[in-house]
Amino acid sequence: MKYTLCVLLISLGLTGCSLAQQDSDRSVNIHMILESRESYNGRASVYLEGPDGNYLTGSRVMIENSGGAVNLLHFDIDAGCYEGEIPYSADGHYTVLVDGTLLDTPYSKTIDHYVLRESPDITLLQDSSGASALSGESLGTGNEIRLSWKKSSQATVYQICLYKNGSLVHLETSPENTAIIQGEVLSGEGNYSCQIKAQYIGGDPLLRNQNYYSYSEKGGSSLYFSEE
Repeated sequence: MKYTLCVLLISLGLTGCSLAQQDSDRSVNIHMILESRESYNGRASVYLEGPDGNYLTGSRVMIENSGGAVNLLHFDIDAGCYEGEIPYSADGHYTVLVDGTLLDTPYSKTIDHYVLRESPDITLLQDSSGASALSGESLGTGNEIRLSWKKSSQATVYQICLYKNGSLVHLETSPENTAIIQGEVLSGEGNYSCQIKAQYIGGDPLLRNQNYYSYSEKGGSSLYFSEE
């Protein structure tokens, strides 16, 4: 399985930063990617970039969970980073450890990354007239749809995915485990399905206000229904 980006960017700069290196003629940028999907423990990718912009390959990079289990990450020349599995952490706390010749002292940073394991299965899908998809009833075309689903521990947001004949026709997000879909969203009579995806997002995806990003996802079961 190919893992997509979730990025932790930490600059070990020269001045004005708590991670500053004492040697003023060199700096190291550390980028870290943490991602977990569908209850896999996930993978870490750590990029070390020297002052000349080239990747550094001679460092020792590890990730440790709060229980003391440590995984050594190995450099992948094709990806240009250190990669490896994330050891499961019951409390979601991980520490990245980096040691290399360009670092005056070993670097460590603790961040949160939660592996979502509880499926956000749908518990209510009915239209404004009371017709329920869970009871096998067809919904009325153009009617407002009310949705609710099971919470997934540590999820920060939920994606609501609606498909028609297998193609995605609507996507929206909700911080709660309920949503109302307006009647004009769906394109009339036909067969549909709905799936909820729980997501944990830590840090800042754009790396503007925070210097790290951590991502986990767990999808619920799809519910099929029709509109008439």
